[in-house]
Amino acid sequence: MTATPRFDTDAAKLREDIDALKDDMKALLLNLKTSAQTTGAATTARIGDEIGSIDARVQAQATASMAQIERQVGENPLLAVLIATGLGFVVGRLLSR
Repeated sequence: MTATPRFDTDAAKLREDIDALKDDMKALLLNLKTSAQTTGAATTARIGDEIGSIDARVQAQATASMAQIERQVGENPLLAVLIATGLGFVVGRLLSR
């Protein structure tokens, strides 16, 4: 059986279409990869900013808490000594076991 000219033309056109489809798929995958990298970088930057914000808030709260504790110790030094002694006793008992 011999191939007809139309069959040869159709087969050549089909090969061209498959090659074009391959090129389109390569371009699509490259675009998808680039998009994923860009999105990942943006997400990483956003998370870094959030961590920095949380860190600043935690440091501010810790500083405020320390100031409040210092103020309370200054107002009631005897109570502070009794609390520290009691905590030391409890921790000592727990560690001696």
